[in-house]
Amino acid sequence: MLKIKDFFKQPIMYVLIVCIIIQMLMYSVWENYGEQNDSLSYLESYNKGSIFKGYVNQERTPVYPYFIKTIKKLGGEENLKKNIVLVQKILFLISIVLFYYALKTITKNKLILTLITLIFGIAPGLVAWNAMILTEAISVFETVLLVFFTLKYLQNSSKISAIFINIMIFIMILTRPAFIFLMPIYLLFWAIRFFTNKEEKKNIIVALISFVVVTIMLIGYCLLVKMNYGNFGLTSVSNVNNVTTAICSNGYKNSKNEKLKNRIQELAGENPEPAKVFDVWYIVETEYSNEELKEFAKESLYNNKEYREYLVNKIINLSEKNIGTLYNFVTQKYQKETFKIYDMKIMENIVLPINFGMIYLMLL
Repeated sequence: MLKIKDFFKQPIMYVLIVCIIIQMLMYSVWENYGEQNDSLSYLESYNKGSIFKGYVNQERTPVYPYFIKTIKKLGGEENLKKNIVLVQKILFLISIVLFYYALKTITKNKLILTLITLIFGIAPGLVAWNAMILTEAISVFETVLLVFFTLKYLQNSSKISAIFINIMIFIMILTRPAFIFLMPIYLLFWAIRFFTNKEEKKNIIVALISFVVVTIMLIGYCLLVKMNYGNFGLTSVSNVNNVTTAICSNGYKNSKNEKLKNRIQELAGENPEPAKVFDVWYIVETEYSNEELKEFAKESLYNNKEYREYLVNKIINLSEKNIGTLYNFVTQKYQKETFKIYDMKIMENIVLPINFGMIYLMLL
């Protein structure tokens, strides 16, 4: 067990100090907090009812809204958004420490440990999320926590750590439904451990039982969504994404629903901006049923030339972009500066010079 006095002798202390200084410089040129179209829905999604009384929101899973509600309960309404951002910044600092010790289970080389942890701690594409009212910030923390405990389990397996890993997956999915891909990955992980590590079998049985419990709970949540909104799933966001993609790609013109097609053309016009597309969605979702919109998206996206061309162009355009998504919310004071050190996109390319084209090649 690492003693507190020994912790202060570790390289991570110096890495953490450097990360804090650089992060403070970044935060000083950004707005106090940034918001996107999704932000308001997280702030308000569970004001109508409690998840503990069976209420579920159609658009948002409960973890981030309850994270916000907890901060609101402790710090009040007045500085809520600033307090959310403050807590997210603290969680990211904790994740840097966890990242370091997770990496330490793989390599003992202090130079590699220091360099990679430093890159993680100052990459603008990661740091920027801490100042946004979005799920990404706590998702980064949760991901690092899951990796940390998975590596610790591989070092020294136990029933408690196996259960904790599955609970962590459950929390992550109810933070961002996209994390559902973790379910088949960890099912395969537990299955491989079961057949290749005889001494672990009792722990793996516990892991599989807890995995089944998590699966049942997620199915139960999806059934609640279906009972309330007629859509079996964690949220209806996939429907939103499909309809907005149909509009962006002009694939919607292939739909047989002439009335809805004409309505979208009236609202969106030719080649609408992404922000306007979501405005269109907010209107049509009140005028048409989920089933109509789902069928409309299906007709618009599958087996049509416009959608295929849209995907190809999107992949090509994305290939030259850095993997660190960076929303530009630099304050007006620094937007006017000509001194480009304030351009975080340049810093992102220096700290983490990896674009999606490199990822495509790696996957190939």
